[in-house]
Amino acid sequence: MKKYIIISILCISILTIVFSQAIFAKKNAWKYSIRPDTSEWKMLDTMEKIINTQQIPEDTLKAMTTQEVFEAWMDLPGRLEVLAFNSIQEGIDETAKRYNVLRELLQRKDAGEIILSYYGSINPEDVATKENDLDKGKFITDMAFVEIILSQTQIINSMKDKKKIVNTTLEKINEKEKLTNKGIVDDFWEDTGVILIGRILMEDNKTLYSDDEIKKSLKNGEFSPDNANRKKHINQIIEDGKRFVN
Repeated sequence: MKKYIIISILCISILTIVFSQAIFAKKNAWKYSIRPDTSEWKMLDTMEKIINTQQIPEDTLKAMTTQEVFEAWMDLPGRLEVLAFNSIQEGIDETAKRYNVLRELLQRKDAGEIILSYYGSINPEDVATKENDLDKGKFITDMAFVEIILSQTQIINSMKDKKKIVNTTLEKINEKEKLTNKGIVDDFWEDTGVILIGRILMEDNKTLYSDDEIKKSLKNGEFSPDNANRKKHINQIIEDGKRFVN
């Protein structure tokens, strides 16, 4: 979680400058007109007003395609609030209560396939092309958010081909490890992908993990940096994932 906090501070510090840049090539169906870099935003003097201004009208939201809902979630200024809680999972749960776009996304039956398709198109090596630490931090955070959403129970249960998710995630983790070994990023970047694999394995076999620390990590959506067995547990889940797809 320590590294996530560092990333969140990085991202929040540049929120008013670069967050208006969407991570998608095509234009979103929904645009948040009041953003952190606008004068209107600066006039929002309570958290309630900040949250309310980021809600999408329900009739509009229901009419949006799942692809558009996903894009709107990834472009949501309040998305970074996920990182402000005691755990990643608590952050997702609380953010879903605050923002209707996330609630809607988690309810869409085809969300898993849509998000997995986008996830498969991400090239982790692109992080090496970023010119500065701020851009690198945003790229890492964006990819982590895709893995975090894929690891939600509603999304996992909506997908039939669990092996496809695990296989894709293993490929991404392998690519991340290469970058870690080159010193471009640290190994905490692997965590969200490993959590995704572990949760899928647990959905397939509820009794797979008896270790309380592993179960706690999977429940919280993150590996504690204070866990002396963190790397051992990560490697165990990765190897279990490889067996799952073979």
